[in-house]
Amino acid sequence: MNWLANAIKEFGLVIQVKPVIDNVKKALSATNPAVRTSAITLLGVIYLYMGPSLRMLFENEKAALLQQIDTEFEKLQGIAPPPVTRGLAATLPVADGEDSVVEGSGSGPVVLNAADLISRTDISVLLTSSLIEELGDKNWKIRLEALQRLAAIVNEAKFFTPNLGDLPNVLKSRMFDANKNLAIQAIAICQAIGTGMGPNCNKYIRNLGPGMICALGDGKNTVRSAAISCMNAWVEQAGLLPFIEGELMSDSLKMENPNLRIELFSWLAEHLPNAKSVPSSELSLCLPYLFVALEDRNVEVRKKAQEAVLPFMIHLGYDVMSRTASKLKPASKTQVMAFLDKTKPNLPAKQAPVNKAVRGGTRPVISKMPSSVANVNNDDSLHAFGEAAEGSSSPSLKLGSKSKMSRATSKARLFPSAKVAVGGKKTCEEVDTAPQIIANNMKEQRIQDEQRLKVLKWNFTTPRDEFYELLKEQMTVAGFNRNLITQCFHSDFKFHIKSLETFQECLETSPEACIANLDLILKWLALRFFDTNPSVIIKGLEYLQGLFTLLAENVYHLGEYEGSSFIPYLITKVGDPKDPVRHAVRAIFKLIYKVYPANKMFLYLMDGLKSKNARQRMECLDELGCLIEMYGMSVCQPNPSIALKEVARQISDRDNGVRNAALNCIVQAYFLDGERVYKHIGAISDKDISLLEERIKRASKNRSMQPVTIPQPQPQVKVPSPENKVKVLSPRPVSHIVTEEQVAVVRRMVASRPLTNRPVSGAFSLDLEKIEHMMEDREEVVMMPKLVKPDLEDLREPIKFPETKMRPPSPATKILNSSHDAACALDLVISQIASNDITVSVQALAQIDEFLKEEDRAEAMATRVDHLLVAGSLQYRMIYTKHMSDDSTNKADVVRLYRCLTMTVMSLFQNRMLARQASKDVLHDLVHNLVTILLDIRLNDLKDGANVIRAINVLVVKAVERSDHTNMMTEIGRASCRERV
Repeated sequence: MNWLANAIKEFGLVIQVKPVIDNVKKALSATNPAVRTSAITLLGVIYLYMGPSLRMLFENEKAALLQQIDTEFEKLQGIAPPPVTRGLAATLPVADGEDSVVEGSGSGPVVLNAADLISRTDISVLLTSSLIEELGDKNWKIRLEALQRLAAIVNEAKFFTPNLGDLPNVLKSRMFDANKNLAIQAIAICQAIGTGMGPNCNKYIRNLGPGMICALGDGKNTVRSAAISCMNAWVEQAGLLPFIEGELMSDSLKMENPNLRIELFSWLAEHLPNAKSVPSSELSLCLPYLFVALEDRNVEVRKKAQEAVLPFMIHLGYDVMSRTASKLKPASKTQVMAFLDKTKPNLPAKQAPVNKAVRGGTRPVISKMPSSVANVNNDDSLHAFGEAAEGSSSPSLKLGSKSKMSRATSKARLFPSAKVAVGGKKTCEEVDTAPQIIANNMKEQRIQDEQRLKVLKWNFTTPRDEFYELLKEQMTVAGFNRNLITQCFHSDFKFHIKSLETFQECLETSPEACIANLDLILKWLALRFFDTNPSVIIKGLEYLQGLFTLLAENVYHLGEYEGSSFIPYLITKVGDPKDPVRHAVRAIFKLIYKVYPANKMFLYLMDGLKSKNARQRMECLDELGCLIEMYGMSVCQPNPSIALKEVARQISDRDNGVRNAALNCIVQAYFLDGERVYKHIGAISDKDISLLEERIKRASKNRSMQPVTIPQPQPQVKVPSPENKVKVLSPRPVSHIVTEEQVAVVRRMVASRPLTNRPVSGAFSLDLEKIEHMMEDREEVVMMPKLVKPDLEDLREPIKFPETKMRPPSPATKILNSSHDAACALDLVISQIASNDITVSVQALAQIDEFLKEEDRAEAMATRVDHLLVAGSLQYRMIYTKHMSDDSTNKADVVRLYRCLTMTVMSLFQNRMLARQASKDVLHDLVHNLVTILLDIRLNDLKDGANVIRAINVLVVKAVERSDHTNMMTEIGRASCRERV
């Protein structure tokens, strides 16, 4: 080992270090003290080249041995390694005027990553789900025990792989635990995790960094000190760059916490000057908060902010900071600019740029040029490089200039339209000339990613930064123009208005692209609803009206993924205090009904009733009443009873507008469903029921008193003569029909009206003599019609049978044919199949059966096969459990329902294309219900029970033959296995 130590001094550290370290560890455990001394001496020589990172390789040694090693390292601290005297490196020629930088020379320690020499263990198997759950438990004692177990795992492993599973998210919340002792222990564990993972810990800074920074705002000094130590340990391993990237610092400075700002500005002032490179775009986002802190009322905040101005200016420059300060208010601008001017002279002098050309105008000589630079074919970049080289006085280029040239040429190759100067600096602003939005097929992939929980589910009360980042990433992947993305996520609302104008132009120029990226556009507009600028909101609502008009013209069906990511947030704006906003939202509702099922919209409006905003509840109730009036009681979801009970609760609301809207909504249901509405709404207070009855009476009166166009009587009435032909009376117009309910209401009103003995005269007086004369028996004159003598010769002619004509379409088919939105009507009819009302279910089944028999229209059912089969399975189960057990139900109606339901499902399986669309779980549910019905002995007591069993047997056979065999056999096999068990 003594020889090896001398050889390293003469030749430099040009050997593999890891085998040497392994042998040194064995020598340190030797019994001979001379061997141990030689091993420590060898470590001292290696320390000259590797630096303090060598110390971590011997953390597991005994304390006495570590003390000897530390003593040896302290002796050599600050000493440079000796120059190379032997070997190839010592004989390399050095060009005139150029320093020779050779690995292992006396210019400094060799850059070796000691972390690569450490063997690491995988602790992910020890981080069980039970441990994660205990870390988030409500009981602080359980959380304490979990933290102690976690600390034991980390301390025992010492060095481990960067595979922590779900631990970072739970540990982050523990770092600002309400129990300060637990928070300090969690921060200590986080510090040990950063040290144990080494440089690979940078991937977890995005998760754990917010927890560390939030701990800086704690009121206890011990917690803040622990957080500072933790952040220093992570910076030592991963550097400062991961903390600046991702807008972590700017988001943290948004919190108006004096302690946090004091500690964070102090920490940045300490680490920024030593950082080699910091992304200026992310760091510049902190400038507004830095300038605000310069005027903070807290003296310590102002002091630390002033200390941080110079480090910020080192990386951003005076010009960038002055431009940002110019946007401040006049009073603040004066003070901030004065401080910037005061700090500017303290900037360190920049190093003189390295000359990049050879004296006399010769071409520059670059040694060891990377392939990325040597293979550049960009003539403009090379020409610019040659021009910059002329007239220079340096004989050669340093290695630092090569990386600059590589970046410049790579930018010129990627963005030919942008002019890039030597050194990678842009001479003019890059402009993305690509289309604003492009048509693609990536929407399905986004839907699958959200269903498989690969990305965040788009559901929030207030959008967090994660949702902004997710949408920005999805827009980038979808090929949105870069300038458009920048405008969409800019902090200035004026750029949002520009992006809306761009989207408006795309409606006219590229409607296909708008439809292809509809989910992204709706998500971005949902985020804009949380802005406070009315111009952006009104402009966005105007754009939405044009967008949904385009969708309706293209007969587009809005999917559940798109609707759920936008409609709940649109409903929040219906309660906006500004009238133009509410009017625009109501207009958009009318357009949405053309592209989205009204029954699904009903559910979102019901959720809107949970809001604390009384104006929003009132508008939602008004819209619910309009839906019931337009689409009937079947639009109430999940069923009329649940929906109307929730509406009836709003009658007792303290806001008068909400009460009136709730009463009007129930009145609309009363006009359609009659007295059954009282059964739906259930038991409510006497006061509420009296208000409802009064409103129904008043509305019925206004409804019955509507002007009705009565035909004028003929001036003369002729008695029909025998020659006159019998005419068929035309049906009365719908507007002239008075329902029985209205008649009953009028009778109750007349009966309750007080009688008066007011004298009657004039045209309304009664002539008793005339009435008695009218009541006398009169001899009625009966005029017999003249009989027509038939021509019997016609009977001798051959009989001509009438041509067979197709039966008229059922009412259901008329509804589907007359609907402007077939998809919406189809969803509504399918949902009616599972109704507990036999009549409603039979009518819906008739509609679907007619729809399936038309092959050209049956393709519209391809995406709704599972929906139809689920509704059918529910109805089969309802027949078995409810209708067959209910003695009051007519069993003939039950058989009729069995027959209609079975024939409709049979029609579905007759179409091979539709039959193969059925999924495995739906087939399992359907077959299970059919087999259960086959075993029902109650069918034997029915008149046509045998026919029902025969039809269901045929249906089972068809389902097995026509459906996807893999899905069907899987379910049959699974069912048989369960029966054996």
